[in-house]
Amino acid sequence: QSELKEVVMGSGITKIGDSAFENCNNLEKISIGDHVTVIGSKAFKNCTALKTASIPKAVLRIGDSAFEGCGKLKKLTLRNGLLQIGNKAFYRCTILKSVKVPKSVLEIGAYAFAGCSRLGKFTFAQNASLLRIGTGMLQNANSLKKIKLPDKLQTISDLVFQNAGKLESCQLGSGTVKIGQGAFQSCKKLQKLVLPEQVQTIGKRA
Repeated sequence: QSELKEVVMGSGITKIGDSAFENCNNLEKISIGDHVTVIGSKAFKNCTALKTASIPKAVLRIGDSAFEGCGKLKKLTLRNGLLQIGNKAFYRCTILKSVKVPKSVLEIGAYAFAGCSRLGKFTFAQNASLLRIGTGMLQNANSLKKIKLPDKLQTISDLVFQNAGKLESCQLGSGTVKIGQGAFQSCKKLQKLVLPEQVQTIGKRA
């Protein structure tokens, strides 16, 4: 068990390596350097005391499981410049309430925000560049009531909103052509789903 409570990174650091602070379960505060471009896989995984994460604009990629299991993470700030959010990057950040995805993000990985049970607000910047979302991206996001997806996104992946039990409204982007298997499975309160004209394929148990 690590006693580390705070990390302040200098301007010379450009990458946070894989598992750099994994399981530092007393770590409450991190200050990520302005020149960091990559946050490695599992970099802050299971930092169960971490309360806020502010990602500087130089960061291009947040690695797989980078903040997975950060159960006290309340506030997340993502800035324009970020291109990729990895698989399970914020998986089971159970008290995270709000996420705004910057315009620059091109890809969000599988299960990136799955199990974020208090996530009530998930929005995208205007004219978002997002092209790909992974399987189960918002699976078990039990507090999410509505979402509007970006126009450039063509495929709604499998299981993306599975078990999002409070989801009432989803507006798909104008570019959507495919809805994956089980995308809205067990979304029992879904009342409004706006499908654009271009949709060609709707998967099993969607």
